[in-house]
Amino acid sequence: MIEAVILGVRGVLVPAAKLREAAIEAAADALATQGVPRRPFCSAAAERLDRFGPRALVSRSLRDLGLRVDGRAARGAVMAARSACPRLQPDPSIRALLGQFATTYRLALLDEGPVAALESCLCDLGIRDLVERCVWTEQLGRDAAPPSAFAFRWLLQRCDLRPRECFYVAPSPRLRQAARAAGCRAWPPGDPGCEGAGGTRDLERLLDRLDAGGPTWMS
Repeated sequence: MIEAVILGVRGVLVPAAKLREAAIEAAADALATQGVPRRPFCSAAAERLDRFGPRALVSRSLRDLGLRVDGRAARGAVMAARSACPRLQPDPSIRALLGQFATTYRLALLDEGPVAALESCLCDLGIRDLVERCVWTEQLGRDAAPPSAFAFRWLLQRCDLRPRECFYVAPSPRLRQAARAAGCRAWPPGDPGCEGAGGTRDLERLLDRLDAGGPTWMS
């Protein structure tokens, strides 16, 4: 039986498309100081963001444009992309759905990435009061970097939860691997076998399936 639902932030509470757009814009802003044309870079990066992380995204997009920048500027663009967080408006539907989760399940958040960006998402969405505990892997040090199970074991211990009572949802394969290594059940947002875009639709589907009493896709 599921007692606790643990959600990622990026790609679950915050739609993946908004995160992608913010990452591209942030990297383009950082590189504009080096004379990199903004619009061509954004176009090149948009074709790659679903397949590559920030470092490869920046380097390959610059290569496609036949441009080079010094290493410090490139690292700055990578960090800007990683730290990017779109400005969000409070979403009553997200808050209402999380409130439904919280009436039946203990609710926690666990994600990787810059702490300031994750905290900014929670502040913008206005949902912190609905969550029992937030765990950001960067605050726990290198030992917690996924696919290490350290962050999940840390959360389970402090919330006095058994792994098989917990269900984790996030689009990141590394985070889901870490959750399973800790003994939790894990799945990407959206339909089974598919990566979801995040947002209310995926949360509604998840809530319906959890309330159905533990179908086979939860195993």
